[in-house]
Amino acid sequence: MRREYKYLVPNHLLPYLRNRLRGYVLEDDHVQATGQRSYTVRSIYMDTRNLSEYYKKLSGTYSRVKVRIRGYNQPDEKSMVFLELKRKRDMCISKDRAPVNFSNLESLLVTRDVERWIHQRSDFPYALDHARHFLYYLKRGNMQPVVLVTYEREAFIGRFDHQERITFDQSLRCIGQPRYEDLYQDCETQPVLSNHFILEVKTNNEFPRWMSPIISDLGLRYQALSKYTMSMDARHKLKLPDHTIWTQAPMLKSGICLTG
Repeated sequence: MRREYKYLVPNHLLPYLRNRLRGYVLEDDHVQATGQRSYTVRSIYMDTRNLSEYYKKLSGTYSRVKVRIRGYNQPDEKSMVFLELKRKRDMCISKDRAPVNFSNLESLLVTRDVERWIHQRSDFPYALDHARHFLYYLKRGNMQPVVLVTYEREAFIGRFDHQERITFDQSLRCIGQPRYEDLYQDCETQPVLSNHFILEVKTNNEFPRWMSPIISDLGLRYQALSKYTMSMDARHKLKLPDHTIWTQAPMLKSGICLTG
């Protein structure tokens, strides 16, 4: 399992941080493929009617699972999205992923026919099992989409250890009560972080020694940041659409949402 460390960083420190990292990282393949400095990450998070996963995060439950559908950049006729279960135990994370064409997503969720709709690829050898696990979680908790979380990601890998991954997640924004077809929606997003971005350090080994003085010099501290709970807090300020099947949730209190 990988370890994940998150830090909230003021936007004005971004150029300095890029410069400090230059000698220690390489551009991630996903960024190189876009020809841009960053790429767009889009995730629809699922939860139960009483928001059990949200409240597990607030209570600091040691072992949790996030259920989400993830896509990237802009859609086209070949757009691939991923059914994901992100498992977290303390600071350790792992992911189950299964790829499906975006155009077939709703057919999969309705029919649950993983053999027909899930792509079986060499880079996802357990895709069918992972898809079945995903559908099991949905059915067991009667989960529905609760928030669409979108951000721009700059990504790097360690120059000397390619298992190290550093990301800057910027322009965090959300839409409440999304439909599955809203995964690539950009028109009605609400900002969650305006003056900050999230720095993530992921590693299979010990925390990168070269990264420690950078974190110290910037005065950053590790925080248990969750884009899901931060976005749910922002979502609570949205007027829910009249057609929603969800009742209004209790006041959300993650305490880490920054909108300024």
